[in-house]
Amino acid sequence: MKHIIRTSTTSYTSVWFLACAFWLCPLCTQAGQDPTTWTFGDVNYDRPPRGAIYAINQYYDLGVMWFRPITGVPPWPQYPLSHAGGGVSWFPENGSAYLLVPSFESLAFSSYFGTHFNLISVDLAEWSTGVPSPVTASFNGIKADGSVVSTSFTTDGVIDGTGPLADFQTFHFDSRFRDLVRVESPSWGYAIDNVTMDFVIPEPASGMLLGLGLLGVWCSRRPSNARLCACPSASPKGTTDRPGHKTTKT
Repeated sequence: MKHIIRTSTTSYTSVWFLACAFWLCPLCTQAGQDPTTWTFGDVNYDRPPRGAIYAINQYYDLGVMWFRPITGVPPWPQYPLSHAGGGVSWFPENGSAYLLVPSFESLAFSSYFGTHFNLISVDLAEWSTGVPSPVTASFNGIKADGSVVSTSFTTDGVIDGTGPLADFQTFHFDSRFRDLVRVESPSWGYAIDNVTMDFVIPEPASGMLLGLGLLGVWCSRRPSNARLCACPSASPKGTTDRPGHKTTKT
C-alpha cells in the first residue's frame, strides 16, 4: 500500500505584495492626521556623530523624501550641501542633526513617488557664529498644475553655537502651501531642520494599498508548484507524519 502525498513549495507572491504595501506605508499619512517631521537623521544610522559635519550631494530620508540642490544631484566629487551632527561651537545648535545650505547654493525637496504634501513649518538658523546677521530664506511651493506659491522667512540674527541661546526659530507656512509636489529654496547661507508636512493621499490610494496586502494573503493560500510523489506508507491510517501536508490513502 502506498500513500500519495501532495506537497507544495512556498509561494513568495504574498511576500512581494506585502513588501510593496509596507514600503509605501510612510506615504499613508493623511492630511489632518499627525504630520511627519523630517529631522535629518535623529537615528544612529542616519546622522553624523556630534562634532562632525559631512559634505553631501543630497539627503534622502526613509526612502520617502529627498533634499538636493535645485539643479539636481551634482556629479562626483561635488558635495554642495553639509549634514551636521551638532556640537560644533561655531555652527548653530539645537541638539540634533540638520542641513547646512552653503553660500551660492540652493535647496529643493520632494517625495520620491511624486506624492502631494502640505508644508506646515520649518526650523531655520543663521549659517554660523562668524556671520551672526539675520538671513532671509525664500521658499517656492510648486503645485501639480505648475502654479507656484512663494514666501520668505527672516531669522533674528541670534546665534551662539553651543551656548545657551536658541539658534533655530520655527516658521509656519500659510494655507497656500498645500497640495504641493515640490519645494524650492533659491536662498543660501542658512541651516534648516525639522521640516514638517503631511502627505495628501487620496482615499482610493489608501484602499489600493490595503487591497494589495489582502491580495498577497489570498495568493499565499493557493498551492503553488504542486507535485505528487509516491512514498511508502510510514504513518497510521488517516494521519500524517509531515505537518502542513495532506496525506490521502489510495
